[in-house]
Amino acid sequence: MGLLVAALGLAWLASRIGGPPAGLVAPLLVIGAGTGLPWGLMDALSVSVVPTSRAGMAAGIFGTMRVAGEGIALALVGALLAALSRSHLVHMGAAGDHAPAAAAALAAGDLAQAARLIPALPAARLVALQTDALQLLLWVLCAITGVAALVVLVMLRRPAAPSDAHATASA
Repeated sequence: MGLLVAALGLAWLASRIGGPPAGLVAPLLVIGAGTGLPWGLMDALSVSVVPTSRAGMAAGIFGTMRVAGEGIALALVGALLAALSRSHLVHMGAAGDHAPAAAAALAAGDLAQAARLIPALPAARLVALQTDALQLLLWVLCAITGVAALVVLVMLRRPAAPSDAHATASA
């Protein structure tokens, strides 16, 4: 359920990008709520599958893996945002050799650096390019999160209880 809530928040945020900053607060809260919903369950699951004497170790390993996974995910999302920004710049044909550096600057939110690297593009056009790349990234993340929710749903389905006829036949 948490993944679905987060996916809805991502879709809502994608539809609000480019608008007033105050309009981003509610979608960000929905994303945060969706992300936070399963945390307690995941923590409990991580320690429930090991003997009680190893619960501390399991919690430590799980916490470490979660933080490492979040770090990797943030790096991947940043790289994807830079790649989308670069693609937009190359498509416009205005970046030349500075496309990778300008895209990295845009992904990092450094509009001034991007403007220095590509003085031919007005700042308003760079902001629009950055907004388009971020909006596309949010839609991609929404799709990934939705697919992840479906995968989790399928994988966590409990097998049907055996029918009485099946139980009797096997006994």
